[in-house]
Amino acid sequence: MADVLHREFDKRIIGKDFSTKIIGEELRDTDILVNATSVGMHPNVNLSLVPPNSLKTDLYVMDIVYSPLDTKLVQDAKAAGAKVISGIEMLLHQGAASFEIWTNCQAPVRVMKHAVLNKLAELGANQ
Repeated sequence: MADVLHREFDKRIIGKDFSTKIIGEELRDTDILVNATSVGMHPNVNLSLVPPNSLKTDLYVMDIVYSPLDTKLVQDAKAAGAKVISGIEMLLHQGAASFEIWTNCQAPVRVMKHAVLNKLAELGANQ
Protein backbone atom coordinates (compact mmCIF):
# COMPACT_ATOMS: atom_id res chain seq x y z
CA MET A 1 0.00 0.00 0.00
CA ALA A 2 2.81 2.40 0.89
CA ASP A 3 4.46 1.72 -2.48
CA VAL A 4 1.22 2.36 -4.39
CA LEU A 5 0.63 5.64 -2.54
CA HIS A 6 4.24 6.70 -3.11
CA ARG A 7 3.95 6.09 -6.87
CA GLU A 8 0.53 7.75 -7.09
CA PHE A 9 1.32 10.89 -5.09
CA ASP A 10 5.11 11.08 -5.34
CA LYS A 11 5.34 11.47 -1.56
CA ARG A 12 7.41 9.61 0.97
CA ILE A 13 5.09 7.01 2.44
CA ILE A 14 6.17 4.79 5.32
CA GLY A 15 4.14 1.74 6.19
CA LYS A 16 5.97 -0.42 8.67
CA ASP A 17 6.40 -1.13 12.35
CA PHE A 18 8.16 1.53 14.39
CA SER A 19 9.47 1.83 17.89
CA THR A 20 8.20 4.76 19.95
CA LYS A 21 11.57 6.52 19.50
CA ILE A 22 11.51 6.13 15.72
CA ILE A 23 7.89 7.31 15.53
CA GLY A 24 8.85 10.54 17.32
CA GLU A 25 11.72 11.12 14.91
CA GLU A 26 9.65 10.34 11.80
CA LEU A 27 6.81 12.66 12.83
CA ARG A 28 9.04 15.72 12.49
CA ASP A 29 8.49 15.72 8.72
CA THR A 30 5.13 13.94 8.59
CA ASP A 31 1.74 15.29 7.51
CA ILE A 32 -0.50 12.30 8.24
CA LEU A 33 -0.35 9.65 10.95
CA VAL A 34 -2.68 6.64 10.89
CA ASN A 35 -2.69 4.28 13.83
CA ALA A 36 -3.84 0.97 12.35
CA THR A 37 -2.97 -1.06 15.45
CA SER A 38 -5.13 -2.06 18.40
CA VAL A 39 -2.94 -0.06 20.80
CA GLY A 40 -5.20 2.13 22.93
CA MET A 41 -8.24 -0.11 22.50
CA HIS A 42 -10.26 -1.18 25.50
CA PRO A 43 -9.06 -2.42 28.01
CA ASN A 44 -5.60 -0.83 27.36
CA VAL A 45 -6.98 2.69 27.10
CA ASN A 46 -3.95 4.42 28.61
CA LEU A 47 -1.53 3.23 25.92
CA SER A 48 -0.24 5.00 22.84
CA LEU A 49 2.70 4.29 20.56
CA VAL A 50 3.16 7.98 19.84
CA PRO A 51 5.05 10.26 22.22
CA PRO A 52 2.73 13.22 22.96
CA ASN A 53 5.56 15.74 22.47
CA SER A 54 6.01 14.57 18.86
CA LEU A 55 2.46 15.60 17.88
CA LYS A 56 2.01 19.01 16.27
CA THR A 57 -0.67 21.36 15.00
CA ASP A 58 -0.01 20.71 11.30
CA LEU A 59 -0.41 16.94 11.66
CA TYR A 60 -3.50 14.96 10.69
CA VAL A 61 -4.04 12.00 13.02
CA MET A 62 -6.40 9.10 12.40
CA ASP A 63 -6.77 6.39 14.98
CA ILE A 64 -8.84 3.49 13.65
CA VAL A 65 -9.59 2.41 17.23
CA TYR A 66 -13.15 3.38 18.16
CA SER A 67 -13.44 1.86 21.62
CA PRO A 68 -12.88 4.13 23.43
CA LEU A 69 -13.98 6.96 21.16
CA ASP A 70 -11.15 9.18 22.40
CA THR A 71 -8.06 7.01 22.68
CA LYS A 72 -4.95 8.29 24.38
CA LEU A 73 -3.54 9.06 20.93
CA VAL A 74 -6.67 11.05 20.02
CA GLN A 75 -6.58 12.91 23.35
CA ASP A 76 -2.88 13.72 22.93
CA ALA A 77 -3.38 14.82 19.32
CA LYS A 78 -6.27 17.11 20.25
CA ALA A 79 -4.20 18.60 23.10
CA ALA A 80 -1.38 19.29 20.62
CA GLY A 81 -3.80 21.02 18.25
CA ALA A 82 -3.52 18.34 15.55
CA LYS A 83 -6.44 17.63 13.25
CA VAL A 84 -8.07 14.38 14.40
CA ILE A 85 -10.18 11.83 12.54
CA SER A 86 -11.88 9.34 14.81
CA GLY A 87 -11.96 5.60 14.27
CA ILE A 88 -15.73 5.95 14.12
CA GLU A 89 -15.32 7.48 10.65
CA MET A 90 -13.50 4.39 9.38
CA LEU A 91 -16.08 2.06 10.93
CA LEU A 92 -18.99 4.14 9.65
CA HIS A 93 -17.77 4.50 6.07
CA GLN A 94 -16.76 0.84 5.80
CA GLY A 95 -20.29 -0.02 6.82
CA ALA A 96 -21.76 2.51 4.40
CA ALA A 97 -19.69 1.15 1.52
CA SER A 98 -20.79 -2.40 2.35
CA PHE A 99 -24.43 -1.30 2.61
CA GLU A 100 -24.24 0.30 -0.84
CA ILE A 101 -22.52 -2.72 -2.41
CA TRP A 102 -25.07 -5.17 -0.99
CA THR A 103 -28.25 -3.12 -1.45
CA ASN A 104 -27.37 -0.97 -4.46
CA CYS A 105 -28.90 1.93 -2.49
CA GLN A 106 -27.30 5.02 -1.00
CA ALA A 107 -26.35 4.42 2.63
CA PRO A 108 -28.14 6.51 5.28
CA VAL A 109 -24.83 7.65 6.77
CA ARG A 110 -26.34 10.02 9.36
CA VAL A 111 -28.72 7.35 10.62
CA MET A 112 -25.90 4.80 10.70
CA LYS A 113 -23.61 7.19 12.63
CA HIS A 114 -26.34 7.88 15.17
CA ALA A 115 -26.95 4.13 15.58
CA VAL A 116 -23.27 3.23 16.01
CA LEU A 117 -22.65 6.03 18.51
CA ASN A 118 -25.71 5.00 20.52
CA LYS A 119 -24.64 1.35 20.53
CA LEU A 120 -21.09 2.20 21.55
CA ALA A 121 -22.41 4.43 24.35
CA GLU A 122 -24.66 1.57 25.48
CA LEU A 123 -21.62 -0.71 25.56
CA GLY A 124 -19.57 1.89 27.46
CA ALA A 125 -17.12 2.54 24.60
CA ASN A 126 -17.17 6.29 25.13
CA GLN A 127 -15.31 6.01 28.41
